[in-house]
Amino acid sequence: MERHRAESKRRAERRQHLRYRVRFSVKVEPESSPDSLEGALLDVSGGGLLLFLGQTLPVGERVGVHLEAPGAKFRLPGRIVWAGERKGFSHIHGVEFEREQDRRFAQHLFDMAHELW
Repeated sequence: MERHRAESKRRAERRQHLRYRVRFSVKVEPESSPDSLEGALLDVSGGGLLLFLGQTLPVGERVGVHLEAPGAKFRLPGRIVWAGERKGFSHIHGVEFEREQDRRFAQHLFDMAHELW
């Protein structure tokens, strides 16, 4: 029952937040490991990020996502809410922001990207 509620919530949030496709290199720091992973940010929304990494991280893992945009560096904390394949690519991850300030920041990033492209 709990899993069904979580899935329903994620689906509702996907409809609630517009997604914008981007391509940024990222460095991801899993909370459970001292090693960071290189990857790519594929899209951003007010609720989270879509990432491609070199390996699959477990659902529930807390991560710090580091990215650089022109003139700025960012670290966005979040939690892996799903991981798997998408459109033939493996190691795709959905990262949800856990803090409201990170959601607002991501929305700002989304708005900036939308204005640039």
